[in-house]
Amino acid sequence: MHKYFAIIPARKGSKEIKNKNLQKIGSKPLIMWTIDYAKKTNLIDLTIVSTDDERIIKLSKKYNFFTPFLRPKKYSTDKATMTGVINHSLTWYKSFYKSLPQNIILLQPTSPFRNSMDIKNAILKFEKDNKKSLVSITEVTQHPNEMVSITEKNKLKRIKTKDKLSGSRHSYSKYYFIDGGIYISDTKRFLMKQSMHDTNSSYLIIDKAHGIDINDNFDLLISRKISNYT
Repeated sequence: MHKYFAIIPARKGSKEIKNKNLQKIGSKPLIMWTIDYAKKTNLIDLTIVSTDDERIIKLSKKYNFFTPFLRPKKYSTDKATMTGVINHSLTWYKSFYKSLPQNIILLQPTSPFRNSMDIKNAILKFEKDNKKSLVSITEVTQHPNEMVSITEKNKLKRIKTKDKLSGSRHSYSKYYFIDGGIYISDTKRFLMKQSMHDTNSSYLIIDKAHGIDINDNFDLLISRKISNYT
């Protein structure tokens, strides 16, 4: 049984960015940033890439990275859930190793600047806090007090928080978003809850630059600019 089994999910399709996981960030494809950082994290016992893309499998094998299967189509559509992807990987693991890992780590390749030290710190905090799950979070750039939604009547509606509208950001509470870079869960907990985190999860606050999650072409542009300075 491995103590930490990491999964890098890399689906072929993407609505916003064509071939997103193979887009170049700096000198290498997006997915290689996460693969390289996973390889450098010596606290992870086994890492695999779960993908339905033959090109990603070929690229992974070129750099001696473990890609044990081609992900089935039913776990690779727009409607497929990450929970389904993790369950599929655990089914493969149990079939191959005749057991289950103690803990699961999910490392999404759309977070290229979450590095090996972030992953190591997350594992150490997960163990120190002695909770069943952990998620990485990043302080938001736009505070919720400055956000609005547009109603059905085409009116602007402020998002309500416990902070009073003072006009000064220094008086506001700090808010964070789940950046998607690191998830850790005890395997038994995941199988029971079918989720990598909940309100009882521990958390690791990571640097804003490390918490960038590439979802659209603007994110891709920003990431390419940042890679010039890393």
